[in-house]
Amino acid sequence: MKKHYQKHYRLKVPEYASGIDSDAGKRMLEEIVHESTVVEILGVTKKILDLLRYERNFPHVNIMKGCRVYLRSSVLRWLKENEIEIKRDGKIRKLGGGDI
Repeated sequence: MKKHYQKHYRLKVPEYASGIDSDAGKRMLEEIVHESTVVEILGVTKKILDLLRYERNFPHVNIMKGCRVYLRSSVLRWLKENEIEIKRDGKIRKLGGGDI
């Protein structure tokens, strides 16, 4: 049932964008990313993504219970804010402005 649920609510930008005439509408839909795409791009599991949302304030939009989407710009901003560098001596240096 879960696969059917995810498939039913999955946002596929090219499909939706093809029916929208305005450039603003197309840009808006290109900004929206499905959860499975975020998991794939970041190379993490769904469980890790859940932990990032709950414990590290990873940005997302709740469409309805169990259905989330992500905004490309918000995800990129969060990544930049939480960027770190690990030195050879094991010390961590924050490059972004977020918490470690």
